[in-house]
Amino acid sequence: MKLLSLIFVALLSLQVSAHDLSKTFSLGASYGLPFPVGQTVLRDSLEDKFSLNGRLRYHFNSKLGAQLSYSHQEFLAQGTDLYAGKQRVATIDGLLSLVPNTSKWHNYLTVGVGVANPVFGAYDEWNLHGKAGLGIEYFITHFLSAGINLDYHYTKLDEDKAGVKELHVFNPQIGLNYTFGAAPAVAAAVPAVVNAMADSDNDGVKDGSDKCPNTPAGETVNADGCSASQVDSDNDGVYDSLDKCPGTEAGATVNSAGCKADEAVEITLNINFATNSSAIESQYHNELGRVADFLKTYPDTRAEIEGHTDSRGSRSYNISLSQRRADAVKSYLVNNHGVDASRLSSAGYGPDRPVADNATSAGRRENRRVMATFRSK
Repeated sequence: MKLLSLIFVALLSLQVSAHDLSKTFSLGASYGLPFPVGQTVLRDSLEDKFSLNGRLRYHFNSKLGAQLSYSHQEFLAQGTDLYAGKQRVATIDGLLSLVPNTSKWHNYLTVGVGVANPVFGAYDEWNLHGKAGLGIEYFITHFLSAGINLDYHYTKLDEDKAGVKELHVFNPQIGLNYTFGAAPAVAAAVPAVVNAMADSDNDGVKDGSDKCPNTPAGETVNADGCSASQVDSDNDGVYDSLDKCPGTEAGATVNSAGCKADEAVEITLNINFATNSSAIESQYHNELGRVADFLKTYPDTRAEIEGHTDSRGSRSYNISLSQRRADAVKSYLVNNHGVDASRLSSAGYGPDRPVADNATSAGRRENRRVMATFRSK
């Protein structure tokens, strides 16, 4: 029994991963030395006992399987005629992998039921049989494995014929298994290496080191492969590209713009116009989009859009022209970005509020403008 204890301890101490055998069949054969309970003299019994064992397995997934198994056992027990004999055993077993991860090792438990035919003296009957086992295999190649296992066999006997109620046999074995359709363990590792060397989003950072693997094309990234649109420097839940209040202290509650609820935020709009024109030049479309986003972020914001002109021409004409410019900007925000018109007012101030010298061409360009300040509260 000391030998059996050592085998159990060795098998249980091997905390290894299981080879991924999902949806595969395997055939196995093994040679064993069966020990009936009550065995007393190991040396003599080794000369007379052996077992030949075979099994057909199917693995449903990396953790569960089933097997048909057969064992022919011959054994000798000193001091009694009961175990001086043999038995044939056929069982259907359930199979449970202990650690179902990909590796060259397969560690498993089996539990099964079936029939056994013990033969000793005048006893030769088929009886109900139960079996439990523990084993470990090492994959020499992706289809061939070598292993050891220990099976416990319990046979219910006809007491009237055998003189006892039951037969207990431990059957340690060593053997080989051939697995059909198993993929090489290295096959899963190759794509991983290839993927690690790839740069799927073409940002200059390999996938294996890229913490932001879907960076938009053309954006500048940091060493982790992340752009401003994917970085939240102050950890307030709002990306830097959208954060109107960078540097918010840790733990502060912020709105969708990254600002604390009691913190006012503002942006300004400044658009210049060609002489005698109220048409918005395309270079200002992004600026107007930024204003529209701000108004959507802060739905209570209202503002006046101011229109201005340079000093050339009559004042009455310039008042009308400046109003058209302010109206054009308001209409753009309403029609192109869905801003509620009631949140915006427009006013034309003509030449009355210059910001630059009307004596120069550059100064007059600065004065032909629309401007507005949008404040969150």
